[in-house]
Amino acid sequence: MIRTQILLDPGTHDALRRLAFGRRKSVSAIVREILAEALSPAGKGGARYDFGFVGMIGDDPEAVAENHDDYLGEGDRW
Repeated sequence: MIRTQILLDPGTHDALRRLAFGRRKSVSAIVREILAEALSPAGKGGARYDFGFVGMIGDDPEAVAENHDDYLGEGDRW
């Protein structure tokens, strides 16, 4: 394994700690499980997004490229 660091907001950290405690696992183990599922092409939840909308915007396809976070519901993410 490779050691790494991530920064979490307090709410996310608290949720991870509660989940880890409930499952009797370490926070690291929970994070590894979540990442493995999210990054797996055949994860339990399938694809994170349904990209079926790609190519369906007839008016201004450039707007999708420029504003993809808005179309994915993550407009104020950063």
